[in-house]
Amino acid sequence: MQRPLGRKCGEWRRRAAFCVYACVLLSCGCASDRRDGGATVPGSGGDACGGITQTPGTDVALAQIAAGFERPVHLSYTPDDTARLVVLEQAGLARIGSPGHGDWADWLDLRAKVSSEGEQGLLSLAFHPAFQANGRLFVYYTVGAGDVVLSEFIVAGNKSTGRPDPASERTLLRINQRFSNHFAGQLAFGADGYLYVGIGDGGSEGDPDNNSQRLDSLLGKILRLDVDSKTRPYGIPADNPFVRDDAARPEIWAFGLRNPWRFSFDRGTSEMWLSDVGSAAEQSREELSIGRKGGNYGWRVLEGTRCFERNCDAKSAPFIAPVWEYGKERGMAVIGGFVYRGCKLPDLRGLYIFSDYKPPNSPLWSLSFDGSKATAGPVSLEGTGAVISSFGEDRAGELYALDHLGGRLLRLESAGGAKP
Repeated sequence: MQRPLGRKCGEWRRRAAFCVYACVLLSCGCASDRRDGGATVPGSGGDACGGITQTPGTDVALAQIAAGFERPVHLSYTPDDTARLVVLEQAGLARIGSPGHGDWADWLDLRAKVSSEGEQGLLSLAFHPAFQANGRLFVYYTVGAGDVVLSEFIVAGNKSTGRPDPASERTLLRINQRFSNHFAGQLAFGADGYLYVGIGDGGSEGDPDNNSQRLDSLLGKILRLDVDSKTRPYGIPADNPFVRDDAARPEIWAFGLRNPWRFSFDRGTSEMWLSDVGSAAEQSREELSIGRKGGNYGWRVLEGTRCFERNCDAKSAPFIAPVWEYGKERGMAVIGGFVYRGCKLPDLRGLYIFSDYKPPNSPLWSLSFDGSKATAGPVSLEGTGAVISSFGEDRAGELYALDHLGGRLLRLESAGGAKP
């Protein structure tokens, strides 16, 4: 089968779309320091945070903003001026609302087709960079015994008041998994305007089909797709790392991953922060890494910096090591978050905030990263009173967390003003 390849006209449309995206996401100046700078948020009078009350210090808590959700797993913000958020419930319902402003309305209902047992469900959503113009959005969900589906929907008419038309669904990708776990499922547009997709290794334990290391499989990978190409169902960016390898799938951007449940892009540096959930083995490792084009993150040969396969040579293997890892003594499933780039908590800017699923009481941790080495940051709460399944940002860069079992939307705030 001929591979879909990016075309010059598709590249032009992609760049034009990204200009719209950049105006929403990066409407500010830049600074040179990794902790302080890069993109921040719109302000007034030339000050990116002008008029916004800021609270110094790193003593923070998670404050309840909304409740009544059913197993929430993903949070997105609408790329407009309405300050609305979209919360995905695992069973297949997307709900929309504004923090502190009444009820949350049903926005997209896929419950009739989504399978949602265990790790299955409606797992991620990403708005097209030019959503205000074209109304396009993308979702990732599971069907049947565990197939993963990447689909596009369209919001017609007024993008600030309309809803996705269920009849507009166009399936871009469907991958069969013979086991019912490790679906990953993160979607995000990068600073290059392409859609990145995280897919798990196909399930079971120990990747029995060695999908993660096989370049002829899309499982255990980060994919990079051109959704603006005229090629259907999608195009392939011309600079994808394996586009000229006839033995590899050209969609692949990075590989050697077990279950990359969540990744995010730093608004300030455009770096990808990538979390990979560890195995059930006694010596398993939860991993946080920086995403690299063509990178091999080691699974199933390694888990973190330790051998998973017997007799492996961890030191000489050509794998990208995590910038942070921990074992079962600290948690059970890493929940990747975001680098904080908001205004309200200035002493947190540039810190990577993350958690671990760990029922009944997830932690809240932070890392400082200098470009090569990560060190523990000042935010370190061993208990939040929630079981965190995911993090999200609003348009202003403030951070939120989802309480999976408690059905709550929580916002990161100064501990002095937060109400649990």
